[in-house]
Amino acid sequence: MKITKVEAIPTVIPHEAAYWDLGCNVSVISTVVSVETDEGVTGWGYVGPNLPPPPRVEATIETEIQPLILGESPYDVEKIVAKYLNGFPAKWTLETTTMAMAGVETACWDIIGQSLGAPLYKLIGGKFRSQVEIFATMRYHEPVGMDIVAADAAKVVEQGYRTIMIKEVEPGRTVEVVKTIRKAVGSKIQLRVDPNQAWSIATAKRVIKRLEPYDLQCVEQPIFRWDIDGLAHLRQAVGVPIMLDEGATTIYKVFEAVKKEAVDIIGIDIVRVAGISAFKKAAAIAEAAGIPVVMHWTGDGGIGTAAGLHVAVSTPNLQLAHHIGLDDSLIKQSFQHELPYIEAPEGPGLGIEVDKDQLARYSMKGRNNEIPDAYKKV
Repeated sequence: MKITKVEAIPTVIPHEAAYWDLGCNVSVISTVVSVETDEGVTGWGYVGPNLPPPPRVEATIETEIQPLILGESPYDVEKIVAKYLNGFPAKWTLETTTMAMAGVETACWDIIGQSLGAPLYKLIGGKFRSQVEIFATMRYHEPVGMDIVAADAAKVVEQGYRTIMIKEVEPGRTVEVVKTIRKAVGSKIQLRVDPNQAWSIATAKRVIKRLEPYDLQCVEQPIFRWDIDGLAHLRQAVGVPIMLDEGATTIYKVFEAVKKEAVDIIGIDIVRVAGISAFKKAAAIAEAAGIPVVMHWTGDGGIGTAAGLHVAVSTPNLQLAHHIGLDDSLIKQSFQHELPYIEAPEGPGLGIEVDKDQLARYSMKGRNNEIPDAYKKV
């Protein structure tokens, strides 16, 4: 079996807020990847959400990656990844290239599973767990009041979630929101805070100290993502577990964070870290140090979610799945779930069938200056 074509399809999918991800997003921008073979098997991958820009991903995949891997066997996943990422110019534009390759690599795994008639999880370790626990994300900005925050937090718990991620960047408001939610949901619900790199080390120290009474599960990436030394310093200064997330861009950064004892938890993103194989390697590095991992958001539409679920059920030290999208806009089946748990698909490969009509509906391929009809309705 040989690879005959690689295609990247930029998409814009309208986004409706749900309790797994409350907020003000109106769309998810991503890139769908297809890899075709000479035996008629097509695999699917996903790059996103939102970063890097789909036109950049499209160009990277079709003009740089595709010429290098045409004629290769999709079974040779490690060779395909190394052939591109270890060459020029990939080493000099690492973040775009690793994310683009993640979409191609995922599609190769989908092909392998389809060819063998086996779900992906059976090829990457089997089921360590039968289902994955996911958590809700709440993100608000002023002028949304604390009464709404409290009411939504209560609804999240009513739906079955046991963990809530709070996305806030303004220091004073962060403390107020955490206090409000803790009062609304009680002591048994786990709370996390994610400032998305917004704080300096000094601010992070000050705010996290104020958050200590609210029994947080962790604070995710409070400072700039490249500052592993800063995270190590912060971790020693506060009484709340610290989580690496945006900083986990490669297996090498994960190793650095572990080596410097900078984190208590590591959030890993299949796309950000360079694919399914890289996710498993990064998780193994953390496992060797006794550190749990969390799966970062795998996006909307269904393709990335399916890949994430297979990886999640097969990774021993995976603690939770981030606000993993339940959206199935691009596939012909829905995910089996009873909150807060969701199951991996059982079909071969990713276990999904892409709805090509829906993909065409949301596609921006060849019309990056236009707005899809579906998006105009948002």
